[in-house]
Amino acid sequence: MISPLVALCAIIPLAQATYYNNSAEYSSGALGASPVQSYQSVNYTAVEFNINVYPTSESSEGYLFLAPRGTDVTTPAPLIMTNDGELVWDGTEFGFDQSMAFTTGTYQGNPVITLWDGQFNAAGYGIGYGIILDQSYKVIGNVSTTISGSGIDLHEFYLTDNDTALATVYINEEYDLTSYNVTTTDGSQGWILGGAFQEIEVATGEALFTWKSLDHVNPNLCYASPGSTGTAQSNPWDYFHINAIEKDDQGNYLISSRHCHALYYISKDDGSILWSIGGMNSTFTMGDQTSFEWQHDARWQSNFSQISVFDNAATSWESDETTARGLLLNIDESSKNVTLAQAYIPWNETVSRSQGSMQLQPNGNWLLGWGQTPFFSEYTSDGTLISSTQFGVGNVQGYRVLRSNWTGYPTTSPKFTIISNSSTTQYDLYVSWNGATEVSQWEFLGMNQTSSSSSTSLGNITKSTFESTFSINQGDAPYQWVQARATSSNGSVLGYSDFLAINGSGSTSASDEEKSQVTIGTATATFTSSASTASNTATSSSTSTSGEETRYAAGTGAVICGILASLMLL
Repeated sequence: MISPLVALCAIIPLAQATYYNNSAEYSSGALGASPVQSYQSVNYTAVEFNINVYPTSESSEGYLFLAPRGTDVTTPAPLIMTNDGELVWDGTEFGFDQSMAFTTGTYQGNPVITLWDGQFNAAGYGIGYGIILDQSYKVIGNVSTTISGSGIDLHEFYLTDNDTALATVYINEEYDLTSYNVTTTDGSQGWILGGAFQEIEVATGEALFTWKSLDHVNPNLCYASPGSTGTAQSNPWDYFHINAIEKDDQGNYLISSRHCHALYYISKDDGSILWSIGGMNSTFTMGDQTSFEWQHDARWQSNFSQISVFDNAATSWESDETTARGLLLNIDESSKNVTLAQAYIPWNETVSRSQGSMQLQPNGNWLLGWGQTPFFSEYTSDGTLISSTQFGVGNVQGYRVLRSNWTGYPTTSPKFTIISNSSTTQYDLYVSWNGATEVSQWEFLGMNQTSSSSSTSLGNITKSTFESTFSINQGDAPYQWVQARATSSNGSVLGYSDFLAINGSGSTSASDEEKSQVTIGTATATFTSSASTASNTATSSSTSTSGEETRYAAGTGAVICGILASLMLL
């Protein structure tokens, strides 16, 4: 029962809307090169959306998986977000920053997240690892290549139905480049980056298949000349630039070579090239408007009768067309002809000099991420643009923007903050839980000792945004401690925040009694007391920013932020 002494207020809006609607200020850069959202309970700076074309019809269901990066991004990180820009999960809490190949998959029958993490090379490739996270965001897999001297590359890491991983690899090796007029600086014949990929059994780390471009594709068949590269081991020529792999139901592999402007179909038996599409030596006749340059993200579609591919139309040193496109191509293997099924044109009709993605949605729509140009768009199957969203202005990029269903059960604790505003004699309570997708309501509890058995409900609110806000009257709240409790749509308790002293004197972790009440909604997730405890000792944090507001934060990682402008709305 809600105490009659407690004055309940409506949810306070965030200081800024979740997204901007066709904002000229945003697009011009007047709001900064990378506008961000801010919160009271956590110190995240997720990108903020500017919806240039508001959806004219319903978008496909699911969450957006994007990883904004670039020198203007405040905090590069893998992010899960709603279609209208509400944050769901920020990977920085779990130690991830710049991440690539960020998507969902299935491992051992359970939903997982996969991403690449490692060292970026300025030439546009990476040396790192493939990471697998379970539904509690715990690392359950860390996959490496077996190719000596190399690491898994950033362009592709995803799981097959057989619990194997497909991963791109870049191999730096000495190679005779005298015929390419390369003058070396280290006494060698030259250095070249070969494009390779492996299929790796996740459980054992064994490589089941390895393919190397230099065994099959001569460097003179590609469009990126050495230029000033190839002169030393530290400056190899990236002639091939592999950036996508897909395995079909016959066990063969479709790969994309950006620098050869070509797609190659690779035999599972001996690695030979069964055929190629595009480039200098296309096996197929390319029909009207089917040619592509510097492409990404080639995928089989329509029971292997079509291929989708993101046509960048440009690279950093040249443009070959006036705009990038998403292409859906008809593939007639018997006649060896390629024809255009549909093209998808960006809202701002410009090239994309790097990166990009194209994903078929369950409702038949297409979602396109425009790579180095910080936009993503959705289209009906006939190419009609139904929405376009911007997530930055300056040097802000997104390798891929994908959408997927996802259910997360973090074993962290919810983050909880109190703001005391003397001018309105109220306490404003802010709570969030990073990655928790099943929270339906937040209930706020008042107590004079840290035990749920002595608690009084102060009220509850429906969770509709990443951070929820609740207010109580300062004079009518005779409690020493307050706490937030998350419940699901069926009333199951999902988690508790730490206890927070109403006067700001400190905080303490949720009790073992409360932890034992938590219900996890999936058999694959695990919950332990040690994992859920945010802090084992009382801590205190307070600061004054204006003489009128004091903020108190509880829980590991909770950070006190700027003045909340919307308090005056109450």
